[in-house]
Amino acid sequence: MKFAQTFIKHHVMTILLYILVVVFGFYSFQNLPLALMPSMEVPAAVVYATYPGAGPEDIEQQVTKKLEGAVAGLSGLDTLQSTSSENMAMLVIRFTNDTDMDQAMTDLRDKVAQVKSQLPDDASDPTVMSIDIDSMPVVSVALRGNDLASLQSIAEDEIQPALERLDGVASVDISGGYEQEIAVHTDASRLKGYNLTISSIGQQLGADNIAIPGGDLDNGSQTLAVRTDGEYSSIDDVKNALISLPAGGTVRLSQIADVSMQPKDQDAISKVDGEECIILSVNKQSGSNTVQIAELAKAEFDSLLKSNDSLQWNIVMDQSDYINMTVDNAIQNIWMGVLFAAIVLFLFLRDFGATMAVTIAMPCCILFTFLIMNVLGITLNMMSLGGITLGVGMIVDNSIVVLENIFTYRADGYDRLEACTKGTGEVIGAVIASTLTTVAVFLPIALSGGMAGMMFKEFCITIVALLLSSLIISITLVPLLCYFLLGGTKQQSIKPQGSGATPITEKPLSRAYRSSLNFLITHRWAGVALTVVICIVSVLSVSQAGMELIPEMDEGEVSVTVSMPNGSTMEDTAAIEDRIAAIAVDTIPELEQKVRAQLENRQDANRWMEVIRRYTEITALDESILFELVDRIEVGEARKVNGQRICDVKVVYRYVGSVDDALAQERLEAYEKAI
Repeated sequence: MKFAQTFIKHHVMTILLYILVVVFGFYSFQNLPLALMPSMEVPAAVVYATYPGAGPEDIEQQVTKKLEGAVAGLSGLDTLQSTSSENMAMLVIRFTNDTDMDQAMTDLRDKVAQVKSQLPDDASDPTVMSIDIDSMPVVSVALRGNDLASLQSIAEDEIQPALERLDGVASVDISGGYEQEIAVHTDASRLKGYNLTISSIGQQLGADNIAIPGGDLDNGSQTLAVRTDGEYSSIDDVKNALISLPAGGTVRLSQIADVSMQPKDQDAISKVDGEECIILSVNKQSGSNTVQIAELAKAEFDSLLKSNDSLQWNIVMDQSDYINMTVDNAIQNIWMGVLFAAIVLFLFLRDFGATMAVTIAMPCCILFTFLIMNVLGITLNMMSLGGITLGVGMIVDNSIVVLENIFTYRADGYDRLEACTKGTGEVIGAVIASTLTTVAVFLPIALSGGMAGMMFKEFCITIVALLLSSLIISITLVPLLCYFLLGGTKQQSIKPQGSGATPITEKPLSRAYRSSLNFLITHRWAGVALTVVICIVSVLSVSQAGMELIPEMDEGEVSVTVSMPNGSTMEDTAAIEDRIAAIAVDTIPELEQKVRAQLENRQDANRWMEVIRRYTEITALDESILFELVDRIEVGEARKVNGQRICDVKVVYRYVGSVDDALAQERLEAYEKAI
């Protein structure tokens, strides 16, 4: 009963407290990490290894079974699925939901490492990957140029290390282009002269190119690990490698073979707008701000490539754009919900002070929730924003219940303090009970495990935070606002009969509701039947609805995956890719318009470059040249300066901006010829 009175009498403290809530809530909103979806760690891992030239049967016997035997005894293992295909073995390991994935991944890597020596020599080292939905690329950039091998070197040596040093960046993947490799070309006659074979040379090079553990070294209180590093670090190391001869002695590899650096055969081709390129995909660390990482990566790209005019780059995928659009739309919907709630409240109460009390309380509640989200480490994503959007319609209920009761006491003639105290005290138990019952619905979902728990955890916690915030604000801030904002005139909430006004019970809406209620009470079986029908229709509707983990989202992106027959060449795959791209251009109007515009710009650039080349060495202008090169000449107003009559003349040339790409291409070609 005295609860609201305490906050009203200490109104200065209450106001200062909520000012702090607003300030820190707004600060929390500005600093909440942005992401598309909540961070979800799937209790599963993938292990794969390649064995070039091996068929499915060989893969099964020599690779897959050995990997299965290694991981079969893992703690927390639920299911193990393996696939043996041409050139590759793949294992999908599913753990139980309560498994500590950090420890499980460590144990898995240890188990796999133990069987590396049992795999065929030509097989690759097994790769262990966790399945992390949050590790999707946040931004992808296409790097263009004529020499893909040089672009690959620039991407690996300069761009990738610089991007991976950024805070929040987990890794940078590079696709397309040509990787460099050291090629050893032998000559049969020279090998015969030294009584050597290709296999013997390969075995010696492989035996020398290893790092061997050398045990431990005690250094006082420390024990140091000793390691012999024999791996080749440059092409000169390979050239100077000593090859043992069968007859005794050694010879350098460069004496019996030609050693050179050359591009490897492509195992992947990346194209943008029909041109081959290098794709760099930036992956963020779990829990990092997606938008911030994307902005840092784009700024770093711009800084690295600004000094090299010969390189061209453009963004092919930016997750931050979709996230920003989603957040902006959600925030707009939230504030629109607040506005509409205020309008509806004013139409029913017809009191500006009462409307303002609830209107002020709702933003405070939302900002309070942002503060709680920041404390709990919840990101601003589609699920948490969905929880806030849904909760906007729920948080106003508590405030309206308290406000309406205070409004009734005030209309009955009670003074402001007594109306606020009695009105709040009378409904405080009901408000707490209704809020806690709703919290009890959502909280178990937030605390549940599995994929559903990970998906809906932040959604439910956000709603719970909103409800608890609305409860606190409705019994503290709302009575205080009513004390200051409600009017002092006495009103009658229900007009008596004969007063000239229509009683509230005789309003059309009230009459319809009363008639419906009387019918259902007097015809109970009709009410029960109606309820059963509604339940049946609801169940049938749910059964017919589709089921998906993540709702459908239109990100303006279409992905097409094509499986080619075993043994298909890279050229055949690239040809199919080009045909699919052509079909996409013809099918999607927006894409067709974009490609056509790019082609037109490119054609304009090439055409005007030819015009410019014709006039690079002219010594005088004539009328035809002016018409061809100059778009217009603007002459400014005449003015006097130091007694002389002058005016500004501006010459605007045709298609100045359209030749930038062509000029950049020419500079690239000249640079490549020079090196």
